[in-house]
Amino acid sequence: MFVLFQPAEESLGGAKKIIETEVLKDVQYLIATHLRPIEELPLGKVTPAILHGASTVMEMEIIGEDAHGARPHQGVNAIEAAAGIIQAIQALHLDPTVPHSAKVTKIQSGPNPSNVIPSSVVMGFDLRAQTNELMAIQRGRIAQIAADTAKAYGARAVCKTHPGVPAATRCPELIETVTEAIKEALGEKFVAPPLPTPGGEDFHEYAVAMPGLKSTVVGIGADLTPGLHKAEMTFHLDALLNGAKVLAAAASHLLKPSS
Repeated sequence: MFVLFQPAEESLGGAKKIIETEVLKDVQYLIATHLRPIEELPLGKVTPAILHGASTVMEMEIIGEDAHGARPHQGVNAIEAAAGIIQAIQALHLDPTVPHSAKVTKIQSGPNPSNVIPSSVVMGFDLRAQTNELMAIQRGRIAQIAADTAKAYGARAVCKTHPGVPAATRCPELIETVTEAIKEALGEKFVAPPLPTPGGEDFHEYAVAMPGLKSTVVGIGADLTPGLHKAEMTFHLDALLNGAKVLAAAASHLLKPSS
């Protein structure tokens, strides 16, 4: 048994670097912990599995043709094409039983004077989907929508998707083991069910890269407010002890010789 302190989690490169070292090649079980915001878990509650969704960022360049504002017929307004693409993406309908979203998070044109029709626009989209399968569909459909809509405006769209992170793989065996560990360490009333969340986590790269690995992310309730990644975030430090107790109990279960 060992403890893994993985770097670069927020830049989404840490897990892949650890995988490249092959230090985990003989590992059978991998358990992580993560504090949860208060709206997901109150202080004391612990879930055996945070079921993160897949997430990625798509960058899009819309290429038109500049022109003087007095002669719009001589150019192709990239901002107008970009606006059309945003509206078309919001009208995209995928499987409603699987949580997903696509939000425009950046739109930027060049340093044009206000009387010049811009020839290019760069946009950024944050994409989320609860399954890897729906993420692949969403990425393909959005790229096609961008190409078709830009063409309708006389422009063209160039899309680039960043690697992102995969969705969680549910591991029934570890969920059961950690559930028993929570009961043993804290008491049955503190067990929370598996928790789906639209957030992403590069920890799930391990299960993708290492077939047969059994993994889960344990969610710790800490009355965390106002939310993750907030500069003013606060939480109860006692919750960290809860996480340590659960990890110790889970390790004890996994290391116990089978009868």
